[in-house]
Amino acid sequence: RFVPVTPPDPDAPALTLAPRDAGDHTWTGRELMAAVDAASLLTAGDRLLLVEPFASSLEAVLGGLLAPLTGPGSAVLCRHLDPELLAGRVSQEGIVASVGPALDGLRRWWTSPGDGREMS
Repeated sequence: RFVPVTPPDPDAPALTLAPRDAGDHTWTGRELMAAVDAASLLTAGDRLLLVEPFASSLEAVLGGLLAPLTGPGSAVLCRHLDPELLAGRVSQEGIVASVGPALDGLRRWWTSPGDGREMS
């Protein structure tokens, strides 16, 4: 169990990402937890497939790190996933949704706010 020396300020900057097509964006701890709460439709045993690096998007950070740490689900992290092996991996791991790019046969878990898309 981790207990910080001083409690974190929920309104202090907690994460900065530099998207490829836009300037840096910084989220506070409060904004990150609100996004996780809004996105987390996971139930116990649900598993998310993450195939992109955490630093690539807010969605990757939330789905690959914060949602599994704060909710009942977990994440399966895969780099350089062979598309021909996807169906087997999904079945073997009990994956219910993907984080990141759309993958055949899997629903998207969540998309970042402000991009005109909703959870699907």
